[in-house]
Amino acid sequence: MVLKNNAFGIIDKEGELILPIGYEDIDVFSKKGYVIIIKDKKSGLYSLIDKKIIIPTEYGDIEKIKNGFRAYGRNYQVVEFSLGGEITKTCTSICASGI
Repeated sequence: MVLKNNAFGIIDKEGELILPIGYEDIDVFSKKGYVIIIKDKKSGLYSLIDKKIIIPTEYGDIEKIKNGFRAYGRNYQVVEFSLGGEITKTCTSICASGI
C-alpha cells in the first residue's frame, strides 16, 4: 500500500502501481487476496490476485458470504457478487434475510 497526499493506492512486490492512488482508505478484507477500497465514502472491492476492481466503489458496506460477497447500496439495495465480481443476485434489504 502507498500513501501520497492523504490518498492510498496499492503497489505490487516489484514496486509497480497496480491500484492508482486516490482512495480514502484501503482495508484488508480476507486472506483470499481481496481488499476493501473506499472512495467518496463508498466501498468497493479490489482483487490483489487479478489486479482489478471487482466491485465498484458504489456501496455502503460489503461482507463476505459463502460463494462471494454481498454489498449494501442506496435505497436498501442488496447485491450479491461472485468471487470474480459478477452479479449473481439483487434485491432489497427486505428480502436479504432470505437470500
